[in-house]
Amino acid sequence: MTTMFLDQSTDGDARKDAENTSETWSNLIENTDYGILRKTPNYDVKIQRQRTHARPLGEGRPVFIICCYDPRTDPAAELVLKHINYTGLFLQVRVAGGRAIDALRSLITAHYMFHLEVIAVVHHTFCGCTSFTLSTISEALAKEDNIHINEEILNSECIKALTIENLNKSVKDDMKLIRERVASPNAKILGFVFDIRTGELIPIE
Repeated sequence: MTTMFLDQSTDGDARKDAENTSETWSNLIENTDYGILRKTPNYDVKIQRQRTHARPLGEGRPVFIICCYDPRTDPAAELVLKHINYTGLFLQVRVAGGRAIDALRSLITAHYMFHLEVIAVVHHTFCGCTSFTLSTISEALAKEDNIHINEEILNSECIKALTIENLNKSVKDDMKLIRERVASPNAKILGFVFDIRTGELIPIE
């Protein structure tokens, strides 16, 4: 496929090139084999997995970090890596509250791809998930935004995990959930609380 650069074109040329590019991508997307690794000629999933899993930590086995999407927690991942004296690759999933239940799908995929050896859970002080209960968030959404969450969803495990009563407990609960549901027996699971006021990363045992 040819990549098209539009900066040297006239407006008419740019519009035509953009239309051609769009049409090309549409054709590719309609081809269900396009961009699917396991359908690529000569791709062998077993060989690829063997190559990845043969690499040592840092070269093919990244550290997996679960953290809140609050931008105030941006420094947390680097602090985790510093804490474990690690300078290699890392994968980070950011979800509300940093709750593990919402990261399980990504964690399962990463385990399959890389045979993870280190998994870290990071919650943080003054998190929005510590500011409400399920009833208050449900009532507020209904009143302010006309969003009505049905009882089945409210009672689901992932929604119940949304509210945090105690940071120490929530981190331990998530470490336990990962260990019981996803992690390899050999994986090291770490837990931390990130203090957004002091910038300190506090290990949770």
